[in-house]
This record gives sequence, structure tokens and C-alpha cells, in this order.
Amino acid sequence: MNPMFIAAFVAFDVAVTAAVLWVIFKRRAALGMAGGIDLGAIRTLSLEMEPLVEEYLRANWSGDPSTLSGPLTELLGQFQGRAEARGVLIDRSVLKLALARLIEAKHLAKSHEIREAMRNVA
Repeated sequence: MNPMFIAAFVAFDVAVTAAVLWVIFKRRAALGMAGGIDLGAIRTLSLEMEPLVEEYLRANWSGDPSTLSGPLTELLGQFQGRAEARGVLIDRSVLKLALARLIEAKHLAKSHEIREAMRNVA
């Protein structure tokens, strides 16, 4: 094969790949702030709340799925309080989702128990 053809093809491929990656990263950044939701702030807040959530649930929840909504209501209030103290405006439904994911990731309750309890949390 002609080396000039190969070099031109490689240069074209690099340019197309760079353009596609640029579009993807630009869209991901836009999605991160979609609707005023700052995913970085939610992640930081979740990491900050992680030890508190784990400790609180272990101390205040017996493991009975029917009583999970009480501790979740309290934790959600604390989550929201910390968000407001940091000046982060996050919708309560987004906080509920972040809290549920945090509890599920730490294996503190089963996902179906968390979903059911979150339905009862205002």
C-alpha cells in the first residue's frame, strides 16, 4: 500500500475520533448541569454523608423493612440541610435518589426495601 494513503487515513481517523470525543465530553458536561443539577456537588455531598448514613442506619434501624421509612426521612432531612448549608440547590427527589443509591451501595438494605420505603418518604 501507498504510505501516503496510510498516513492520510490515520490523520483522518485521529481527527474524526477527536471530534467525536469532544462532542461526547461536551454533552456529558452539559448533562452534569442539566436542569441546574450539579452532579459533582451531589457526589461530594454523598461522600460527606456516607459515614453518617451508615452509622445512623446501623444505630436507628432494626432491619425491619416496614420501619425503614422513618430513618430515611431523618437522613433525607440531614442530607437536605447539608446541601443548603453548602449553598447547593438540589431538588428533594434528586436527594432521595442519591440517598437510596448510597444506602444500596453500602449494602445497608435491599434495593426493593429501599424503593418501598422511599415511596413513603415525603
